[in-house]
Amino acid sequence: MSFSIIIPCYNAAQTLARAIDSLLVQQEWLDNIVLMDDGSADDTPKIAKDYQLRYPNLIEYHAQTNQGPGKARNQGVIYARGEYILFLDADDALTPNCLSTFCQAFADFPSIDLMIAGYTAIHAEKEYSKYPTRFQNSSLLLQALWFGKFSACGGAIALRRHCCSYAHYPETIRHGEDLVFFTHLMAKFQVHMLPFIALRVFHSSNSLRHDKLSTLEEAEAIVPLLFNSQYLNETLMKFQAEYHAKYLLSLARTAIKLKQYAQARRFLAKAYPLHAASFYQLKALKAFIIAYTHSS
Repeated sequence: MSFSIIIPCYNAAQTLARAIDSLLVQQEWLDNIVLMDDGSADDTPKIAKDYQLRYPNLIEYHAQTNQGPGKARNQGVIYARGEYILFLDADDALTPNCLSTFCQAFADFPSIDLMIAGYTAIHAEKEYSKYPTRFQNSSLLLQALWFGKFSACGGAIALRRHCCSYAHYPETIRHGEDLVFFTHLMAKFQVHMLPFIALRVFHSSNSLRHDKLSTLEEAEAIVPLLFNSQYLNETLMKFQAEYHAKYLLSLARTAIKLKQYAQARRFLAKAYPLHAASFYQLKALKAFIIAYTHSS
């Protein structure tokens, strides 16, 4: 039993070594590490190639022009050799016993294709851990995931390699691609929750602001990708309007944080006809008041 770890890298010179080192302490569970450079302009290629030279039988380095994390992850799957796959971001790190715990779980539950573990989010001023919640079926799991009642992180999800033949990361967006990919897998394959921390997620103020800006730029592009009838049944597809409205509300709150009040008003005006009930919540009402009492 062994893993292929796929790491998309874009200007990750400050964090890539930490991510790779978190894997090297558990080499016995590794088949290969695939470093997919997404057109970096810093020292990422140098660092990646140095690791490849030091571990030629374990680490592979591949480069592409900048096309986004979805494309990098999909390309990385091509080079995967392990029975299991995990997608690790270049600025995060696995916990020391992560891979052995996943492997044991796959051995104990041979019918399970997706294992979801917990993660620790680390900010400059605080850190907190999120453990997965058990659900009776995939429909309840996905509803909780879509509407903020359940939190999962892609780097804390392990899957059997054959899952990647069924669904792929969307390559036209650079924010929320994890949600699309794992939604489609969770709707198809059996899922098991593991109550341990598999991942450490490192946040910085600069990356958070960049995420907010990229979310606004892509706006609603995620919605038709997520609600694809090729992967979701009729019951799940019925949640599209409600999800769309709540996503627009989220975009409006992001626009408000960035003081783009006119943009926030546009999002709010579009959200209301889709699912008016979403506005009968404190966060939505607060966003509405702020957006319409400020000019921009």
